[in-house]
Amino acid sequence: MYQQSAESNSHAHNDARRTARSELTDKRLHQIRDLLGRQKPKEALSLASGSGTEGVPFRNARAVCLMRLGDAEQAVRILKSLTVTGGITLRTDSPMECQINFATALAMSGNARGAVSVLDTIDRDDDPRILRLRDAIAHWQTRLTWWEWIQWVGGVAISRPVPLDFEPGELIAPQDGARGESQR
Repeated sequence: MYQQSAESNSHAHNDARRTARSELTDKRLHQIRDLLGRQKPKEALSLASGSGTEGVPFRNARAVCLMRLGDAEQAVRILKSLTVTGGITLRTDSPMECQINFATALAMSGNARGAVSVLDTIDRDDDPRILRLRDAIAHWQTRLTWWEWIQWVGGVAISRPVPLDFEPGELIAPQDGARGESQR
C-alpha cells in the first residue's frame, strides 16, 4: 500500500512538472511570436535559443528567426534536420510548418529546384502558404535570363535566391488549444 501511494505521488509530481514545463514552453512560444510580430527577429532568436529550447517548436522558431534575419542557409541546416531523413526523403512525421519552412529557406538560399521538390512532396497545393511560395517561385522564374530559363526547364538548378513578398517562416502553434494551426 505504501509503495502504491509513493508511486502515485511520484506520478503526480512528474505530471505537475510536465504541466509546468508545457506552460513555460507555451509562454515562451507566445513571446517569440509576439517579438516576430513586432519585427524583432534578433530578440526572438535569442529567446528561441535559451535553455529549455531543444524541442521541435523552438528549433523551427530559430529557423524562422534566421530566415527573417536573412540567414537562409543556417535555417536550411536546422530545418533539414527536422524534415529530412536519409539525406533525401522528407519525413512524413515532421510538422507541416517545418516542411513549408524548409522549402522557403531553400528558395531563399538559392535552391528553388529543391524548394519545388519539397513542395511537390508535401502535395498540399490547397494550402495558402504553399500557394504563396509557389507564386514567389513562379515570379522568380519570369526574372530569369533566357539561358537560365532554358537551364531551369531542363532541370538544372539555378543558384539564385527567390525574393519573397511576404515574411518568411511559420511558427508551430503552442499546445494550448491552437494545435495544428500555424502562426506567423
